Amino acid sequence: MTATPPYDWGGVFHLGVFLKSLAVLAGVLLAQLSSLALAQSEATSPAPLKHWPIEAFAALPAMEEPQLSPDGERIAARVAIKGELMLMIASIANGPNRVRVIPIG
Repeated sequence: MTATPPYDWGGVFHLGVFLKSLAVLAGVLLAQLSSLALAQSEATSPAPLKHWPIEAFAALPAMEEPQLSPDGERIAARVAIKGELMLMIASIANGPNRVRVIPIG
């Protein structure tokens, strides 16, 4: 005597019925997911847009093109201080007169 599986269909597998059932299930799941996504998007309001003043686009960058000296002891860069372009040379070592600033523009 052989054991029969609990899904004994008499040896006939109806692929068409199975695929239709699977398509209906997929459609129901897709409808549920889309309704959840729609409800969630309506519940959360978008963040307000940040408005930048026009002066921000015309401002000089705080620092441009920093370069390390060949001996590795100093850094040079163009910097903007109070709207004026300057050359900054800073020593890596601690001490007085560590940073020098020269107007260039």
